[in-house]
Amino acid sequence: DIHTPTTKPIVTILGVGSVTYRPSDKITVSLSTNSVYPIVRADYFFNGVFIGSSTNAPFSFSFAPQNTTSLESEYNTIKVNVYDSVQNQSSSEALVTIINGGQ
Repeated sequence: DIHTPTTKPIVTILGVGSVTYRPSDKITVSLSTNSVYPIVRADYFFNGVFIGSSTNAPFSFSFAPQNTTSLESEYNTIKVNVYDSVQNQSSSEALVTIINGGQ
């Protein structure tokens, strides 16, 4: 069976949680992945709202929080779902701090 816990991809969001952003800042979400089968897509969510996809390695994605419909006051969540070539799926989340002190 190709759909087992040992064949599902492993994904980690890199770096975004260690920085404080402003609403107008460009946030680039980079990933570290490990998978038995090739990764073919990454879907990105900001506070639970879909903001885009990437279908090419290295599967990074950039956005400005002010251009989303789901910006919260300070603490926000970025989530990524990755899919491999046989549709195994895995996800990772990172907390992002966004201050409203100037744009």
